[in-house]
Amino acid sequence: MSVHVRTRTAGQVAYEVLWRDPAGKQRCQTFGTRREADARDREIKDLRKRGRYDAVDAGTEPLREAVERWWTDHSRAP
Repeated sequence: MSVHVRTRTAGQVAYEVLWRDPAGKQRCQTFGTRREADARDREIKDLRKRGRYDAVDAGTEPLREAVERWWTDHSRAP
């Protein structure tokens, strides 16, 4: 997990947080300020340390997939 400075094509500066998920896939998230990027980096490190690594991507699942999964798991045929 780390924060990197990136310069966009228009010359604006962005801050990118990089980490690897449990499967080893490299992930990233971009922020407009260093403060936001550092906060996210600390959050990811804290979640990983507490064993809650699955919460890093919480809320990124599309609604359609969440509803389909919920419907399959919780609905019953009449």
